[in-house]
Amino acid sequence: MIRIILFNLILFSLPFIMLSLWLWWFRRTRPDQAEMKIWAYASVAGFAFMLAGLLFFRTVSDAPTGSVYVPPNVENGELVPGHFEALDTFNEQPPETSKVTP
Repeated sequence: MIRIILFNLILFSLPFIMLSLWLWWFRRTRPDQAEMKIWAYASVAGFAFMLAGLLFFRTVSDAPTGSVYVPPNVENGELVPGHFEALDTFNEQPPETSKVTP
């Protein structure tokens, strides 16, 4: 549990750390307009690559259209991994998952 909390805290604080490093560098070196232009182009390119990656992974996911995700569950003492199942076209109900009782 502490690992998850620390991971989320690091992810939350990462933009603030990067901003403080950038401000420290900016105040120390006082770059000219040409160098700042390069940083602006690099930032726009990074954002474009991030957006392209998100769109790429969205389009190549293995989830068929009209399907529902069935989470991992335990059946007959064995772990069945999560998977996608097609919706029943007659009753439009998602498949039921087995319920685990403690």
